[in-house]
Amino acid sequence: VRELLCSLRFVELRIMFDQLAELLEDYALAVELFHKNTQQEGLQQLDDFYHFVQLNAYDLIARPSNTFQLAANASISSAPAIVSRCMLAMNTERRVWLELRNKKQDQALACSFNCEHPVTDLCMTPDSRFIGAVADDRGKTQTIHVFDSFLAVRTASLSDFQ
Repeated sequence: VRELLCSLRFVELRIMFDQLAELLEDYALAVELFHKNTQQEGLQQLDDFYHFVQLNAYDLIARPSNTFQLAANASISSAPAIVSRCMLAMNTERRVWLELRNKKQDQALACSFNCEHPVTDLCMTPDSRFIGAVADDRGKTQTIHVFDSFLAVRTASLSDFQ
């Protein structure tokens, strides 16, 4: 069952024949069965595919032929992405697809900073480590703040510059 439910071609066919609801139900039943039998081997792969279909349902329904592309551009550690790379390595996928360089990741970088005044400009270093923000006190004073997004701290501020 797992081999079938974790096949991108199977997912594509089921969606092509308007069976998304049934496919999601099959995933839910299979995950439940794995939990009942306390079977851990393959559970993560099955769960990854279940979430992949849930998260991409709209795009999959709109264009089932993009199933491989969506999987290949999924989070690199997810089962659908791994299966898509195997398909490429074994030369079983011959359709053209677009590779996204900025793939969705399992965990997003998020931090918040407090500026005393509205931010009028913002920039970030290529590695996303440092964020520069210009805060404007209604034309009186502009302040440049530099934040370290990895440590979530303000590292520098510069006011009254020309």
